[in-house]
Amino acid sequence: MTKFACCPALLASLWMLGCGSSVSVTGTDDADVDATADASDTSPIGDDAADAIVADAKPEVADTSVPTPFGGACTKDAECLSGICLSIGHCSRVCANASECPTSTNWKCVSLPGRGPACDCTVLSAIDIPCNGVDDDCNGLVDDTAKTCGGVCTDVQNDSNNCGGCGVVCGGGTSCKAGACACPATKPQICGTQCVDTNTDVANCGSCNKPCAAGPNGAASCAAGACALACNVPYGNCNGSAADGCETDLRSDLANCGACGKSCSYSNATATCSTGTCLLSACSAGYANCNKDPVDGCEINVNNDLANCGGCGAACAPANASGSCNAGKCELLLCKTGFANCNANATDGCEINTQTDPNNCSTCGHVCPGAGAPNAIAACTTGACGVACVAGYANCDGNWGNGCEVGLQSDVNNCGTCGNVCALGNVCSAGICQTSSPVDVTILLDVSGSTNTIYTATATNTILSTLQTRVVAPLLALSATDVGVSYTCDFPVSPYGGTGDRAFQGGLEPSTNAMSIDAAITGRPTTQSGGDTSDGMVEALGTLSGLPVHTTSLALTCSAGKIAGGCWRPGAKRVIILITDDEFHGGPDPASASLYDPYTLVSPAPQTWTTVLPAMQSSNTVLLIMNIHASGTTSPGAPQYLKMLTNLGQPATDAFLANTNALFGTAADAVVARIKAIHG
Repeated sequence: MTKFACCPALLASLWMLGCGSSVSVTGTDDADVDATADASDTSPIGDDAADAIVADAKPEVADTSVPTPFGGACTKDAECLSGICLSIGHCSRVCANASECPTSTNWKCVSLPGRGPACDCTVLSAIDIPCNGVDDDCNGLVDDTAKTCGGVCTDVQNDSNNCGGCGVVCGGGTSCKAGACACPATKPQICGTQCVDTNTDVANCGSCNKPCAAGPNGAASCAAGACALACNVPYGNCNGSAADGCETDLRSDLANCGACGKSCSYSNATATCSTGTCLLSACSAGYANCNKDPVDGCEINVNNDLANCGGCGAACAPANASGSCNAGKCELLLCKTGFANCNANATDGCEINTQTDPNNCSTCGHVCPGAGAPNAIAACTTGACGVACVAGYANCDGNWGNGCEVGLQSDVNNCGTCGNVCALGNVCSAGICQTSSPVDVTILLDVSGSTNTIYTATATNTILSTLQTRVVAPLLALSATDVGVSYTCDFPVSPYGGTGDRAFQGGLEPSTNAMSIDAAITGRPTTQSGGDTSDGMVEALGTLSGLPVHTTSLALTCSAGKIAGGCWRPGAKRVIILITDDEFHGGPDPASASLYDPYTLVSPAPQTWTTVLPAMQSSNTVLLIMNIHASGTTSPGAPQYLKMLTNLGQPATDAFLANTNALFGTAADAVVARIKAIHG
């Protein structure tokens, strides 16, 4: 801004101004000229000539107030040097374009209603944010809270290297806050030149320059402003004195095992401390830790404990007797009435029932003489010798000379018991009078790999359910008819079969329990496979007919009174329903008089049709074959089946060839009809 003095030459152009006066002029800035004009000037801002005339026509009254410059705070236009107070509370100035406003993104040159173009600002913050290149508080100054330090904009309010001014560095752990260096809250106190926490600082514990001392096996520590000793693992300061440091090795001290004051001791036992853990080392003589819990030590005196006599779990409980534990040995005190210790061995107690044992009847060694009569055996009853009948027989005429002459299972005049006479036309079967003969049926399921695939294949998966609904259910509806289930595959010998295979595997003995029968069908073995085109069904037929069970097979478990092999009821007619898709090793060869594909590598030698046929004939066993090969009536096994039936004296219609679900259902109905005819 340049000042000019009044003189005649200048008055030629500003003739209305008084001599001796002066005016401030800066180029052609209307705002500067307007700022010196009288407040009553109503001419447009920027009209310098008019402002000069008004100033001359009406001399300016002395004004003691100082107009607010651009960017300053204001509440009304009159307070601003420019005469424009923005709504944000800052003075503005007139502008022709944005370049005449501060270089900041929130300043713009806009047209204000009634006042023309002026600089306007959007307030972004109550205070100016340093070094962001923006006039955040709209005071006309950009980054006014910062300084330029070394040519770089710097936030001297928070920069610890330029705190409050350039080059002022905060040290000793302090940081810059509000332009001053200060300690952090975690270390609020300055000791010397460092910020410290006197609650935890071992060099300044409780106050400055108050250090904590270390000790043997321990390091100095400070807690809550008080010195302490932090012991090195695995030591402890168990006497509470820092003078000797951490004096106790917690790994092995019985009185301080793992921690100060934790002592090791167990009842009836020796204790040790190992790696800081109490251990029960050994029980005292005559004691044992039977519950495996060291808390109660060796809690059992094995010298006299009946449940642990001489050692844990060694119960002194002789059978049929009372016992005593003395010095760890079990002694038999007294046999129960009717029992005796005939072998003088306390281990099995009083093992003999002298009331029923014919070899020790009433007393040890008293053997009852055998009767020697048919179906009679020596017996001991209530400690007295006598004669008894073999199960299923009775001495109905009271004459022991001819022994037990009546078979109660099949005698129509003594059915089940002496004197029980069956009605005319009835039969006695299994000790029961019946209008028809009982029938035992065993379903023999081929469980080789090929048939198991057929059972579960989508196209044929109704075979098993058809067996349950159209064979088992109607058979159980017949009187005196039981149904069982067994399985057949092959021998576990290459190339015939593999590990886990069995030529015969017992499942369920014939019964009337439909749920158990259905479970045996659906729960058949599924891991057996067989290894060649022929299978071991002939061996299975031999087992069911009572021939010896092969060492690789698994026999049926029979209830008392039933005949081994198929667990048949005495007097019952026997029927085997064989379900398969294959022909058989060792069966009859339909093209010759020899055997078909006999086994050569199995030991002991398997059964063949030569031995199985007479066994089935002598027991009147009926064989019904349900073939489920995909080729149906042209199944490769069909000729062999027909020859087997011919040998048995059965009709060819006892072979049912089905290759569809529908045909298998028809075959099931035919099988039931055939068994009904056998049943009578």
